Amino acid sequence: MRLAFLDTSIINQCQKNLLTGCELRALLKKKNLIPILGPHTTFELSKDYLNGEDRVKKFFKILLELDPEYTCKRSFMYEMEYRKIKKIIAAEDFLAPPEFKEKIRRRVLNYANGSFSSENFIRARQDSYDTMRKGWDKTKMVTIPGIRGATFSDYVKYCFQNPSAMVQGLVKRFSAITEEAVSVDESDAALILNNLNTMPALRCFIYTQLYIEFKFAASGDVPAEDRFTDGLQLIEASYCAVYVTHDLRHAKYINEINPNIEVVLWDDLAPKKNPIKEKICQIANLLLRIFQMA
Repeated sequence: MRLAFLDTSIINQCQKNLLTGCELRALLKKKNLIPILGPHTTFELSKDYLNGEDRVKKFFKILLELDPEYTCKRSFMYEMEYRKIKKIIAAEDFLAPPEFKEKIRRRVLNYANGSFSSENFIRARQDSYDTMRKGWDKTKMVTIPGIRGATFSDYVKYCFQNPSAMVQGLVKRFSAITEEAVSVDESDAALILNNLNTMPALRCFIYTQLYIEFKFAASGDVPAEDRFTDGLQLIEASYCAVYVTHDLRHAKYINEINPNIEVVLWDDLAPKKNPIKEKICQIANLLLRIFQMA
């Protein structure tokens, strides 16, 4: 059995196709896959609450039945990888510790029952992402000769051949990304970059940052919000063998960020379409839209 990270699009598809969490678990089991989600994935699902409760309750009822494993926070992944490379600890564990897993499960249960007590938290998190995107200033766009004709691989190669900016970036941001648990100097940052292929989460973090920079430099446009949030889910999935998604655009660049993860699409996982059930889904979705407009 292999751990399979499910992104938000999979839970969306289950809701859209009236597939229960138990049915999803059975589909995954047929492919020898164990479902796992990350804390950020649950946040992405919960923020739909700002647009109405009904769909969010359905999302979390699916999660309640699915009963997946959960990853630990990204900040803890980064901290463990740093401590391992510094030989402070012998091995890292990316699964959520029992108390954190229980906290997520309680939130899933509350949301499935329609108890939304975290509206301020959800709004604050969304505001933080909006602020992060506004930080991308077109006047400070990365200048690289021939960038418009370059590939992402070209850009990565360029950055690693000229690592000073990445070293300074890690020195500046490492305390923040580990929630103040660890700070690094230039020699530590260089050590991380030189051993990046042994540090799955930090590798994904750096490569997602480079990917966003590349898209920004190539087009001059601030990347869409989902470019930021998709990257956070990829980091949470960095220790998994499989990444399951219905987002075809997202699927195209997953292996550019993490070449060691297998991508499985919803269409490869979902049961063959039942015309009657499909018609029921269409009617149910139509009634939901009518109810929301009323």
